[in-house]
Amino acid sequence: KREDAALLWLINHANSNPVPLEQCVVAGKEADAGRYICMDCGHENRHEGGSLATCEVCHYGVMYYQGE
Repeated sequence: KREDAALLWLINHANSNPVPLEQCVVAGKEADAGRYICMDCGHENRHEGGSLATCEVCHYGVMYYQGE
C-alpha cells in the first residue's frame, strides 16, 4: 500500500500530470455517465455510463471525469 502511494506520487510528478492518476478512470472499467477528458490529447469525450471506452480521437485509455 505504501509502495503503491509512492509510485503514484513519482509518476504524477515525473510526468507533470495535470490530474493525479488516482483520480482517473481506465478504459474498460465501469464509469458514471458524463464528460471525460483524455489524459493524452485533452479531447472531451461523452460517456453514457457502463464500461468506459477509449478516447474517440487518439484511443488513449486514461480519462479524467469532468462531470455531467
